[in-house]
Amino acid sequence: MPVRPVDYIPLVHQTQELSKVKQSEIERTKVQMENNFVQKEKTIKRNETRVNDPEKNERVRIDPNSKRQNTNENKKRKEEENKIVKDRKNEEVKEGSKIDIRI
Repeated sequence: MPVRPVDYIPLVHQTQELSKVKQSEIERTKVQMENNFVQKEKTIKRNETRVNDPEKNERVRIDPNSKRQNTNENKKRKEEENKIVKDRKNEEVKEGSKIDIRI
């Protein structure tokens, strides 16, 4: 079964399309790689010129007065919450405590 010249024409078009697709994929990967390198270079330059700040853990100082203030604030907050809960309970009791009986 010989291949006729008419059969070659669609094959040539298909190979050209395939080669374009492959070339575009190759170019895309190259561009992505270049972008990655450029991004890394930018971050390296930025980090070189930036002053390194200490992390939050390193900046924290232990101050005994602040701890006392925090515990006092927590106690006050808890007391206020307890008062609110007690008030709610008292309101519930008051609602059911009155009974009207008429004879």
